[in-house]
Amino acid sequence: MHANKKTTFIFENSSLDLHKTITSTLDNGGAVTFLLKDAIEFIFYNKYANEKEFLLHLYHTNSLTQNALECFLKHMMFSKDTAKNFVRWQRKKALL
Repeated sequence: MHANKKTTFIFENSSLDLHKTITSTLDNGGAVTFLLKDAIEFIFYNKYANEKEFLLHLYHTNSLTQNALECFLKHMMFSKDTAKNFVRWQRKKALL
């Protein structure tokens, strides 16, 4: 698991509250709870090129607000498959 440290660093040094916990409802009726920081790391550690590009676009155009980030990540985690991959990644990360 090698994320681009420079890229994730720009989010860590922003004014965003990355330690905020969010719960997203899934398309199958379930739910997933995550830290914003973990969700961003998940995007950069895995093959979510479109999502990564979108986050970087928001950042570079000064459009990356707390509300925009939360809305984007809730929408991304709506898919049960994405949420399942996130939980699997989170468990592996916890074991390291």
